[in-house]
Amino acid sequence: MTSAASKSQSDKFKQAAREHGADEDEKRWEERLRKVAKAKPEKSE
Repeated sequence: MTSAASKSQSDKFKQAAREHGADEDEKRWEERLRKVAKAKPEKSE
């Protein structure tokens, strides 16, 4: 069912991610990850 001419699933995923604004820059990823990791969870009661 797969052929050399068709895109692999990972290639399709990467293309879809780019179309939705994903960034492949590792430095930016680290910066964003630090922001999320430093964020304190909201207190829920």
